[in-house]
Amino acid sequence: MVVGTLVLVGVAAAWAAFGSDRTEPVTLAAPGPGEVRPDYLADGEPVFVVGHPDGSAQVISAFSTHSPSGSHTLLWWCADSRGFVDPAYGSRWDEYGRKLYGPALTGLPSFSVDDSEGSELIVGGRLGPAGGEEAVDPNVGLEPWCDGGPDSATYHTFDGWQVWDSPSAAVEAPPDGWILLEGELGLDATRQVLFCSLSGCDDSVAAATIRGPDPAVDFASFGAGPNFIGRVEDGVLVDVTRVMPIADPEGS
Repeated sequence: MVVGTLVLVGVAAAWAAFGSDRTEPVTLAAPGPGEVRPDYLADGEPVFVVGHPDGSAQVISAFSTHSPSGSHTLLWWCADSRGFVDPAYGSRWDEYGRKLYGPALTGLPSFSVDDSEGSELIVGGRLGPAGGEEAVDPNVGLEPWCDGGPDSATYHTFDGWQVWDSPSAAVEAPPDGWILLEGELGLDATRQVLFCSLSGCDDSVAAATIRGPDPAVDFASFGAGPNFIGRVEDGVLVDVTRVMPIADPEGS
């Protein structure tokens, strides 16, 4: 029991540090009852704005809490099931971010919200993962969620974002906040994980927060293209996250 507690404390601490620090609140449009939409914080961090049927609202992290070797995946919202799904590894959460099913260790982190302005939400600091024992349903994994694939899901599309096709140029710039990256993962001679351009790993940077090699991370399954987001911090690429489905640079 003590070991399990230590593991969950470590996970909560890691997610409290995930993403960049914000010193000012962010204002987002308030959702209507039952509405769920993908949105972004001021630095581009993807979130879901959730309007619950009772009229309350939440802003929930859009990142799966299952991150083998530190490689993250963005979530889909499945309207028919009113829940979130990790399209890569299958974990599921209810609309409050409580874990229902799958390999993820915890519920989804959220952000403090002040909805006293009516049409706006004032989004504050990051909160810990949602509790979930009362939400666990052993049968939920047997039901189809977003069974029609991307066509049946709601997800972040990054419309209008610049696509960085040179990871070294992105790190040298460096842009503020989250960026959309075109490339693929690879390993150097020392087995350190790299983010490489589509032209090869001669143009590459260290993917600092991904640990490797690890059989749980199949780089080939990640594909290649503008299907990652990440941040540049202290001269390295961090928080590399897979975007599914692949973003379309022609629509950006």
